[in-house]
Amino acid sequence: MNSYEYWKIREHQHTLEQMSRENDVASMLEKNLDKAKIEIEHKIQVFYERYARKEHISLEDAMKRVSSMDIRVFEEKARKYVENRDFSERANEELRLYNATMRINRLELLKAEVNLALVKANAKNEKLIQNHLTNLASEEYARQAGILGDIIINSKAAVNTIVNASFHTANFSERLWFNHNALVSDLGVTLRRSITQGVNPVTETTRIRDKFKVTKHEAKRLLVTESARVQGDVQLDSFEQAGYDEYIYLAEPSACAVCNKLDGNHFKITDREVGKNYYPMHPFCKCSSAPYSDDDRFEKLVNDYLQGSQEEDSVELDSMANSKLYVLNNGESNVRIRATKLQGLKYDVWVEDSSKKSRNTLELLKQELQHFNNIPKIIIAREDKFKNIAGYDNKNDILYISNKLNSISNINKLLASGYFAARNLKDILTHELAHKKHWDNAKSLYKKYPKRYNNIESAKRDLDSELMAYVKTQVSLDRQYLSNISKNAKVAYSNGNINELVAEVEVLDDIVEDKELLNKVKGVLEWNQ
Repeated sequence: MNSYEYWKIREHQHTLEQMSRENDVASMLEKNLDKAKIEIEHKIQVFYERYARKEHISLEDAMKRVSSMDIRVFEEKARKYVENRDFSERANEELRLYNATMRINRLELLKAEVNLALVKANAKNEKLIQNHLTNLASEEYARQAGILGDIIINSKAAVNTIVNASFHTANFSERLWFNHNALVSDLGVTLRRSITQGVNPVTETTRIRDKFKVTKHEAKRLLVTESARVQGDVQLDSFEQAGYDEYIYLAEPSACAVCNKLDGNHFKITDREVGKNYYPMHPFCKCSSAPYSDDDRFEKLVNDYLQGSQEEDSVELDSMANSKLYVLNNGESNVRIRATKLQGLKYDVWVEDSSKKSRNTLELLKQELQHFNNIPKIIIAREDKFKNIAGYDNKNDILYISNKLNSISNINKLLASGYFAARNLKDILTHELAHKKHWDNAKSLYKKYPKRYNNIESAKRDLDSELMAYVKTQVSLDRQYLSNISKNAKVAYSNGNINELVAEVEVLDDIVEDKELLNKVKGVLEWNQ
């Protein structure tokens, strides 16, 4: 395999993985916008129920001043969102500017309510995209370092500079808020036109929903295109750090005619021009690049990497010395797994068999484990023996992984129902390693105060007590409270298990709307830090 073919295969596989992640984030963006749409439709319905005269509200009625009580209610609502929702400074500014300039009459108050609902959604989406781009940049630096060498420097400052860089005169946040203002303006025009024409805006929900469809499309376009820009900037920075001054263009698998013409061509990094000879060439572009040199260094880089990978993957199996029987209690019966330790890996990995499924599972694990610390012994078990997706054995500090997690498509299918908060293998590992952190902290608490507790379980109950009390109160107020986390968390809690909630919140992290819950879970997981 020559270097060009290697890079094509490598980047095509990475593109598929990135598309899967971007689809997950895009789904969350759409979910936030859907919530805003439902809230806005409800506000309009309430507006008409309160002020309607026969079939519609007159412009005169709409322009009447609202009561001071209405104003205070709205201002208090806006204040609470600013305080509790962790809005960015831009989101706060949007609320301040709108509230300062609006004329307080019925129509303007309705428009303010619409704006507030949209600011909430946009603030969440801004944070989602920010986190996605930041993680992508950090992971891309690590991915490039894997082949170019440890010389690649990945600093937080460099990541932040790339993520927040201007692209065609605006950064991602500015574009997101520009789209927000356009939607607010469009909805304001729709409301006013409906009133002046004597039409109940509720009957225009189709028009409102069409506007939200456009906004969803714009949000995903922004996410995908900015992801490509960030990846491209990291790649070129990595190439330059490694001493390369040229790159080769790699068109995506389903590239358009414009991108296909560039495929395989090489250019000076200093001559890079996005949209002309470097990706993204257009919105939704998923092309990539690789370092290029016209001497033997380029071929040697790939050959050395492939040789190193072969050496690492050629694990030695010593069934006499390394084979061991593990007995796992799955809640119903004991499962007996005889596993063999793999040599030559930097992780303590054992496999039940050497099937292609297990080997592929191992390859995917190796890609994701680099993002984690304090990794326990891992056993890759056959799916016909180990029925779950994954599981953590706190008694023996072992992470079990099913070899059904042998491809991205299989992982997507297993998680498609939404029963779990996880959307990819990294999330699955985050979930299971959260269990490890949870139990490690309980063990540390027991070790620190051995006379206070009878056993580790009693120490863990004490560790969880504040969180348990908080969740119990919230569930008593809202029976669907845990549904906002996941069905897995809800079902486990109904059976007296708080562990799944802790792990699911760790997966969702900043996406969790209840920041008090998030803080209490972090308190449990970070107790010993």
